[in-house]
Amino acid sequence: MDSYFGTEALNCINEFITLMHSNNYISLKTYNKYIDKYEKIFELNNKFNTNKYLKEKIDYINNKGHLVLEDHNNKWINKELLKNQNLLNTMFDKIDPNIKLDEEQRKAIVCDEDYSLVIAGAGSGKTTTMAAKVNYLVTAKKVDPKKIAVISFTNKATEELEERIVDDFGIPVNVTTFHALGMKYVRKIIGDAVGVASEYEQRRIIENYIINEVFSDKEKLDFIVQNFSEYFSYEFKEK
Repeated sequence: MDSYFGTEALNCINEFITLMHSNNYISLKTYNKYIDKYEKIFELNNKFNTNKYLKEKIDYINNKGHLVLEDHNNKWINKELLKNQNLLNTMFDKIDPNIKLDEEQRKAIVCDEDYSLVIAGAGSGKTTTMAAKVNYLVTAKKVDPKKIAVISFTNKATEELEERIVDDFGIPVNVTTFHALGMKYVRKIIGDAVGVASEYEQRRIIENYIINEVFSDKEKLDFIVQNFSEYFSYEFKEK
């Protein structure tokens, strides 16, 4: 156990050092994958580790590794902002000189996280930020526009994004709604024309499913009844 632990503990420490010295943004997904890989080492550290150096290093990674990650990514973002300062400053000059990206918008644009949530009110510049993100990816990161999909909830938002990205920036990306994208793949898979079901058709599909699939299957019926019961119980408590 001591030999195995010592070897794996060193691997854990060395991989952390290599990861944090990489010249890239480290996504949360990448970091969590690393943590999961050495989960057993973190668990066994207090039980079997008699090497003071290894114990302190593993404890530090386990307790403060996320802070090191945050510091690394903040430094990477600041370098990326400086590197692309001219692009970010002049991106909208030919379109609308009044548009100036603020600090938060710039950070959202260069951030290389797998998932980013931008929370802002109406008219605060969310569309501008998304358009600038696409421009940054294509211009600075040399991403092929064919590999970018810009998706929004409404037709109006999609039209605004398409006008800004495709028309103003001249970047031929696919701008669509979630519904239109879903329909595109449904048609591709089915290989035939499909349409949106009317309210009557939706009701008929659900009724047929309940009659033919649920009533004949005791487990499905119990599952649905239980979930409806919990849902109405929750609604009652809320009111």
